Amino acid sequence: MNKTLKQYLELYQPTYEALVEEFGEEVHRELNQMIEVGMIEAVEIYRFTMSDPTDRLVNEIISRTCEVFNVPRHKLISKIRKRPIPQVRQVLGNYFHEHLGLTLTKAGEYLWLNHCTVLHGNRQVANAATDFVLRDVLKKFNDEVINAPTETTKS
Repeated sequence: MNKTLKQYLELYQPTYEALVEEFGEEVHRELNQMIEVGMIEAVEIYRFTMSDPTDRLVNEIISRTCEVFNVPRHKLISKIRKRPIPQVRQVLGNYFHEHLGLTLTKAGEYLWLNHCTVLHGNRQVANAATDFVLRDVLKKFNDEVINAPTETTKS
C-alpha cells in the first residue's frame, strides 16, 4: 500500500469510527461510497494523463459527454442504473467500439464495464427505435458531443 494512503487512513480512522458509532450504519455506507468515488476519480485522472492519443481522445469524449448530460464522471462509470445514465454508458461503449475501432474489452475498460456489457449496449443502440430514452440520448450524443461545432468552426 502507498505510504501516503496508509498515513491518510491512519489519520482519519478514529474520526471515521466515531462518526459511524454516533450516526450508525447509514453513515458508514455513505462514507464508504465517498471514499470509493474519490478513489475512482483519482484512478481515472491518472489513467488519462498517459500519452496514448486514444486515451486522450476517449477522455475528451467522456468529459464532453459528462458536461452535455450533466452527469458526474464517477456516476457515469459506476453501476448506477437510473435512466439515462445506463443509456449514456451504452451509447459511449457503442461509439468507442463501432467508431473508434476499439475492441469490446478495451471499450469496456474505459467505462469500467466488461465486454459482454458493451456487446449488450451495442445491441440496444442498434434497436434504439424501440426505446425512446435511448433514442433521445443517442440523438443528443450525436448532436452535442460528436457533431458539436468546435471553437475553430464557430468563428
